[in-house]
Amino acid sequence: MTDLIYKRSENASQKDSILDFLINNFHDNTLQIMLPLSENEMRNFWGSGLAACKESQLVYQNVELVAVENGDFLTYKEIKEEFDEKESVKNAQRTSELICALGETDLTRFGVNDRSKIYSNGVVCVSSLTQGRGIGTRLIKNSINFAKNSGADFYTAHCVNNISKKVFEKEGFEIAKNLSYPKFFKNEPEEHAKIVQAHQNAFFMIKKLY
Repeated sequence: MTDLIYKRSENASQKDSILDFLINNFHDNTLQIMLPLSENEMRNFWGSGLAACKESQLVYQNVELVAVENGDFLTYKEIKEEFDEKESVKNAQRTSELICALGETDLTRFGVNDRSKIYSNGVVCVSSLTQGRGIGTRLIKNSINFAKNSGADFYTAHCVNNISKKVFEKEGFEIAKNLSYPKFFKNEPEEHAKIVQAHQNAFFMIKKLY
């Protein structure tokens, strides 16, 4: 089996490659199932969000990009305002509102304060052809070490299904908030009907690094 090559990218220098990769590999993402976006809508929404994170890990098999992890260093105030921008597309707006609601919790109980440096994970995505090889777990471990070495006090992540939640829990993360999809979409029958039965909740996770 061809060896995998892990590379680090800074200042969103690989934004276009990451955006193309996410569009091609995010179709079975829990949020994309409930709040689907067209390719153009994904480009507009993620181009200034997930794909634009400044710190990235990229994994290649031969010359093909097969996995991505990225994130940003933020303050506590920036964490709370991360998804405050208004979106013109309904499903993009509801996605922002869901992620914002997920992050609306008091992190001071974990020791976070206004001076805390926080690594906020944007995404961990592995192509279907290379899943099951521990790539996602290695990317998370690498990012934890990178955050520590960069002087971060905490690491946060938005987990939109039980699979990612369990992976982060194995790395010592705690649940800062649990958001119920049935409750969030209780007045939206179309979206409520699309809830994946195996993934009824989203989780805001946090890990103290020191």
